[in-house]
Amino acid sequence: MYKDKSFISTFYKLLILLLTSFGLLTNTVFAYSNLYTTSINDSDNYSTIKYEKNLQFIDDTIKNVKTVDSIALPKTNSNMAFDYPVYYDAEDSLLFDFVRQKAYLYGNAIVIYESINLTADFIEMDFNTNEVYAYGIEDSLGNVNGKPLFTDNEENFEADTIRYNFRSKKGIIKEVTSEF
Repeated sequence: MYKDKSFISTFYKLLILLLTSFGLLTNTVFAYSNLYTTSINDSDNYSTIKYEKNLQFIDDTIKNVKTVDSIALPKTNSNMAFDYPVYYDAEDSLLFDFVRQKAYLYGNAIVIYESINLTADFIEMDFNTNEVYAYGIEDSLGNVNGKPLFTDNEENFEADTIRYNFRSKKGIIKEVTSEF
């Protein structure tokens, strides 16, 4: 009945594969069961080693230095520092140029310093020289809008351009109109 040799060789191959798989499975199960059932008895004699720490304190290698810090710079009055706060604002935009230490105010700009009030369509603030430069901007028809208006206490000046130094309290005004 089983005279076909290919059937017999296939049967033996399957039988060997089945027995090998069964052997591996049972071996694995027994190995894990032994792992979890092993206990540590109190009678086990393990030697314990006592470590004693012998600490020796050594002087710090960094000496206590009583000199002034080489990085700290003495505080000096900067030419850029204003004596009083400067308030400024613009309707359109503010642009800061940190390299040149300048601020550009566009569109109905205003700068207030002490009793001085300056408004214009464009104001350039130079923090290095403590100066402001203001002028109006031409529209598409050539009309100048937002001419600078300089107010100091009770005095009002309207001009085409105004350059004013906050430190020296002097300025240059071109094409001025004033009220007395």
